[in-house]
Amino acid sequence: MTPQGGASAEVPQLVAFVSHKTGLSQAAVPAALKKNFPHTLALLQTIPLSSVSAEIPGLFAFLEKALHVTPAQLVAALETNFPALTAAITNLTPVITGWNNVPGTIAFTNNAGAPIRTLPAVRTYFGDELVPMLASQHDNYAHLVSTSQIDFLGPLVLIIGLIVIIYGALMVFLAWQVAPSSRPVAA
Repeated sequence: MTPQGGASAEVPQLVAFVSHKTGLSQAAVPAALKKNFPHTLALLQTIPLSSVSAEIPGLFAFLEKALHVTPAQLVAALETNFPALTAAITNLTPVITGWNNVPGTIAFTNNAGAPIRTLPAVRTYFGDELVPMLASQHDNYAHLVSTSQIDFLGPLVLIIGLIVIIYGALMVFLAWQVAPSSRPVAA
């Protein structure tokens, strides 16, 4: 997503790897990718995606000028005619912006107490700490669920709720019947 991710530095390494394994020259690898996997090549050429995100304001300004529309009219036209593409374009900037500074993570820490602020750190936390910890507790959860004696609570709460609703409706009906006689008569 961003230059700090290092993916853009790995693209030439990937080309060299494919070249070595296939016997193609490094110059022929992009041509082979373009022929067989054009979308993958396009993705590799856009890395880091923060470069694409930086071009979006200029693209919108160009389209507004070329089409003689306001920003709101442009977005509405794009959303109507190209909804998936518009979603991808307009959501890229928030993703890039939050990649190295995830919103709402001020108090988010890993099990050792170290702060988690980046999306790669969130991924590492879930993959290396949270999911394995929850997986290790699966047998305890299965035992709890199989031995639980609280299956009656759902129906009990439903019955009590229905009784309260019926009682409330009855009170409203009775109050409505009594209320007309206690109202002052208009002159």
